[in-house]
Amino acid sequence: MMKISPPLLCLFYAGLAGFFTTCVFADESHDWKKCTKEAKAALERNDWPGAETLCLHAMESAEDFGTNDSRYAESLRNLAFVRFQLRQYESAQVLYRRLVSIDQAHTDTNSLEFATDLLKLSDVDIFAKNFDEAEKSSLQAQKIVETKLGTFDPSVGVCLEARANVLLDQDKLDAAEQLYKQALPLVERSRHKTQFSINQYVSQSIYSPNQNQIASVLNNLALLYLREKKFSEAEPLLKRELGIYEWQYSKNSLMLAGPLYNLGLSFVQQKKLPDAEKTLKRLWFILQKSSLKHPMVGQVRVLLTQVLVAENKKSETVGLFSK
Repeated sequence: MMKISPPLLCLFYAGLAGFFTTCVFADESHDWKKCTKEAKAALERNDWPGAETLCLHAMESAEDFGTNDSRYAESLRNLAFVRFQLRQYESAQVLYRRLVSIDQAHTDTNSLEFATDLLKLSDVDIFAKNFDEAEKSSLQAQKIVETKLGTFDPSVGVCLEARANVLLDQDKLDAAEQLYKQALPLVERSRHKTQFSINQYVSQSIYSPNQNQIASVLNNLALLYLREKKFSEAEPLLKRELGIYEWQYSKNSLMLAGPLYNLGLSFVQQKKLPDAEKTLKRLWFILQKSSLKHPMVGQVRVLLTQVLVAENKKSETVGLFSK
């Protein structure tokens, strides 16, 4: 019997569009602006280690402006985002806590910007198993959003998803499923021009539904169904999520890594080995084009090897993994 690797719990797939939105200042530091721009370009070509270095340089440059300057907060967000995606969770947690502290000192704590940072802190607290803190942050964010935008705004769905993520990681599956199902129709709602996207970093536009937010809810609800071995319910959600990312970015973008892995895992668990092989090979080639230092490389290699061995194709691993 094949030993199955555990599924990835990707709590959010923050997109590139709208995240590195460089502020414009008359006295803007050339180094800060240059590093921020180059960091975005590095992410677009899947160079995540390079993006991390550039984000760090940008943050160091932003220190000259002072901690109450919006460019410093932006740099913190960007660096924390990259480190979270690279699974440097402890470092991301430190950065988001610093950001929330700055918000509390210099920002309106009833603002949507503060609510957004609370949600990001909730994400990293889940990985640190600080469930009480994560629940507290997501609830606080939801109250702010409901006050500002009303109870049916798509941003409320983002908060509900954050709360569901806390429950999912504690295996409180029934309660988590209920919140995900409440969140999905909300994040699918169209936005009006005057509304502000709570998760503006992952929005392609505040004038249209946030496709990345929809994909995130689909992903996490699918992971819940995978835990329950409800494959017929998980698979269409994962395929829809993958389609969203293919439309948002490209068929070879590193942003597809999480959806492809989870879909491949679903195929393995259903013993659909040809489908699993095709999906995981596609993911392997994407990772190779990015960087062999990516934290998912070892995980994907193990699972793909298991699939090929089960198909009596062990000889293929030599050529595949030597490239």
